[in-house]
Amino acid sequence: MIIHAVVPVKNLPHAKSRLAELLTPEERRTLVLAMLSDVLATLHNVPAIAHISLISYDSTVLSLAKREGYNVIYDHAADLNGALTQAAHASATAGADALLIVPADVPLVTPAEIDQVINKLANTSGVVLASSYDGGTNALLVRPPQALPFHFGSQSLALHQHEAQDRGLCVHLLQTPGLERDIDRPADLIALADTGGTTATQQLLRDLKIFSRIN
Repeated sequence: MIIHAVVPVKNLPHAKSRLAELLTPEERRTLVLAMLSDVLATLHNVPAIAHISLISYDSTVLSLAKREGYNVIYDHAADLNGALTQAAHASATAGADALLIVPADVPLVTPAEIDQVINKLANTSGVVLASSYDGGTNALLVRPPQALPFHFGSQSLALHQHEAQDRGLCVHLLQTPGLERDIDRPADLIALADTGGTTATQQLLRDLKIFSRIN
C-alpha cells in the first residue's frame, strides 16, 4: 500500500483564535508551528508512509515545509474540506493507494498510533476514523484516496461515518490518547502542559508559564 500523508495548516494569523484569552497573536503563531513540528516528526518516523505533504495558503508554512524537505500543495480552496479534496486528487494522481489526513494540532500523536490507523487497512479498502474527545475526526485514512468526501468540522466523525457507509465502504473506528486530544481551547493547553512528555509544544507551553495565566 502506497500511503500519502497530508497535514492541512490554516493561515497563521487566523489560527487558534479561541486561545486569544491566554496567548498573544505571536504566541498563537509559535504554538501552531510547534504543534506542526511535532506532528511532522511523528509522521516522519512511520516507515509505512511513502510521502508527506503540507497543504496551506500561508507563505510562512509553505516556506518552512520546503526548507524541511516536505512536499507542499498550495491551497486554492481556502477552505479545509476543499483543500483536502484538492490534496486527495493530487495524491491519487501521483499514484497513492491511500490518503492519510492528520491535522496539525495533535502534538501528542505517536508513530505507534499512526501505525494502528494504517494497520486497519493493511489488506482492504475502506476508511479509518480516529476520533477526538468531542466528536471530531483527528485522523482519517481512506483507501483509495478519493473514495470519501470530507466533512471536517463540528461532529465530523459521525458525518464521515455516514458518508462511508452510504458508499459501501468498510469503516474502522479508533480512539487513542494522542489522537483524541486536539488543541483548540484554553483547557486543552493546560491538559497538554500537564501531561508527561517533552514534545516541542509541551516545552513551549511550559516556557510560556501557561499555568500562571489561568485566573
